[in-house]
Amino acid sequence: WVETLMAGGAQVAITGSPGSTQDDTAAYMVSQMGVEVFSWRSENYEEHMENAKRVLDAHPTIIADNGGDLHFLLAEDGDCKALSTSIIGATEETTTGANRLREELPAFDFPTVIINDTMAKRIVENRYGVGISVVDGIMRSTNIMLGGKSVVVIGYGYCGQGIAQRLRGLGAHVTVVDSAPMAQLEAHLEGFKTELLEGALPDADVVMTVTGRHHAVRKHHFELMKDGVLLCNAGQNQFEMNIESLYEEADKVRPIRPNV
Repeated sequence: WVETLMAGGAQVAITGSPGSTQDDTAAYMVSQMGVEVFSWRSENYEEHMENAKRVLDAHPTIIADNGGDLHFLLAEDGDCKALSTSIIGATEETTTGANRLREELPAFDFPTVIINDTMAKRIVENRYGVGISVVDGIMRSTNIMLGGKSVVVIGYGYCGQGIAQRLRGLGAHVTVVDSAPMAQLEAHLEGFKTELLEGALPDADVVMTVTGRHHAVRKHHFELMKDGVLLCNAGQNQFEMNIESLYEEADKVRPIRPNV
């Protein structure tokens, strides 16, 4: 879509998400396409937000957001608020960003189209694309075989459905947790075990959040988990688990594998 925008005469500034940027692709965009790229693969969340500010410094007319970060800066960051005056419209790609726009952020003076509301996005990307890529990413990054493992999937929207289905296909014993009764019922009718979060955690080998909301897993939840449990966040941003509280309680933190 960057090529399409530029073919139409647009000037493009772009950033990515932590861990997802391909450095060779970013370099190609800068050197061969003339795109302003503010991102690199090893950036952390704080660096990502600084890069998002640099995108807004380009005074965009249209923003294509992912996770609601650009909208958040326009609403909450003093240096960025004035930059919204040039914007005539926006898009938001993700479930997380849609939740933030509807539940946390104020109304803006420009319209935002929520791409995640389309059934094509929910089925093709969320259920199947996310479902497959998240499970593949877990196995590649941890070198753990998921067959036979007890996995708790927190959140049974389209992304959670796809992840739960892929895990079951690999032989994992999947328990679904969702605060919405109808989502719990749907998971039950699909043959998944369902449980309240506090009841599901003690036996879990893997705990995965895919809710699109802040702190679905909180400090007191970690105390219910057994030693050696694997924690995974499949949502857009890192805040679905209160990881800060883990760091506060930890005697030491050591990398086991890259990104683990």
